[in-house]
Amino acid sequence: MNKITAAFSLIFTIAAICFFINIYVGITLLMCILIAVSALLIVALFVGITKLIPLLKRTYRLSLNPTKRDNFVWNYLKKFHYEHNIKCGVYESDKYIDVVLCITEDDEPALQFRYSIFDSYLHSKALIITNFPTELTTDVFILSQHFNNLLQRGCVSVDVENHQVTYSDFMETIIPLLYTGEIDRHIISHYNTSKDVFWAFQKLVEENEAPAIIIADLLKKIEDEREKAEILKEIEENDLSKEAEEEKRQSAERLQRFIQSQQSPDTLTLT
Repeated sequence: MNKITAAFSLIFTIAAICFFINIYVGITLLMCILIAVSALLIVALFVGITKLIPLLKRTYRLSLNPTKRDNFVWNYLKKFHYEHNIKCGVYESDKYIDVVLCITEDDEPALQFRYSIFDSYLHSKALIITNFPTELTTDVFILSQHFNNLLQRGCVSVDVENHQVTYSDFMETIIPLLYTGEIDRHIISHYNTSKDVFWAFQKLVEENEAPAIIIADLLKKIEDEREKAEILKEIEENDLSKEAEEEKRQSAERLQRFIQSQQSPDTLTLT
């Protein structure tokens, strides 16, 4: 158990103790407040003042009821799109956002995404295929099942009546209240996975490839991209190392020049 978790537990424990003391012992509310403040000071010394504020924020957010929790995530979701200058349709009463995002560098094609809040979950959905041919229905189901067997998060769904394929993922609204950046990671992860799902179903619909071959090609594509990312990371680290060595050499030269400039040009000889 790390310090933050221990301190977090300590706050709840002391709060519970104060509550029962107030009820069964009869100590005044002011005394309970003094005990609680003393406990916070102990926590501040225990985890450090810089970590106390985030800890208190977590405690407060955990105390929110589900409606306030959903509102917090909803407001952050809107802020995320506004700050990134993403054109979107915001539907306040139903708490969902519709947005069209490009998935390639040349801005074509683009997918429709919907982010919504209901039942204490943040739901993300991407419309992958809008109208697949009826004769491909069986292969569409096979390919979606392959995906659902591989995916660690989310689900690929097939709407037979409307001939549509969607990729959906969800996250409990309490998670982003506890961990900073979870909404950003959720949106980015859903977006990246949607690109892979779209790539695969385009292979099926446009090129009529077999589902098993598509999945094999996709896995190879993902592995190649991972290796490429590792190589680029190594190159970047090597470049940084070279830059650091060059800066170190230049600093040594500047230091040497400074030392030389401080030395007297005349040499005194004592006899």
